[in-house]
Amino acid sequence: AKQALLCKAGRRQAALPIGRGAFFLGSERMLPTELLQAPPVTLSGRFPPQPAVVNIDPNLHNNELNLWVEFNNGVATALQLETGAGGGQVTRGWILLHKREGSTEEGSNTSNVHAGFLLGLGLRGHLKVLNDTDCYKYLRSEHDA
Repeated sequence: AKQALLCKAGRRQAALPIGRGAFFLGSERMLPTELLQAPPVTLSGRFPPQPAVVNIDPNLHNNELNLWVEFNNGVATALQLETGAGGGQVTRGWILLHKREGSTEEGSNTSNVHAGFLLGLGLRGHLKVLNDTDCYKYLRSEHDA
């Protein structure tokens, strides 16, 4: 019964990044010295009065859903950026710094978050600053199939 409730809460949690992206569209000022952090997606819960944290049983929860949640979380984070004169200028170094810093972050699959982040930047028109070699590095296969 607890796992069923936790799966239901996990599905609700999976929808939050999409709403967050729409609600905070263009609301964040970009600072060239700060990284945008995607908020963590929590797929575990606690059932009071027990203090123990319960994780979703992988047999009851499709792990592929987690990949899409992380991707959508990255898109929502990038959509928060202001465009135009009010927001800062997104630079090539700033975008590449997010990839480098994200690779050291623990607790999530940062390649999915960063891929979504790139999609969000592209939707807002910020990827024009990347040159052809940067695009090639992103597009070449980094994982053996």
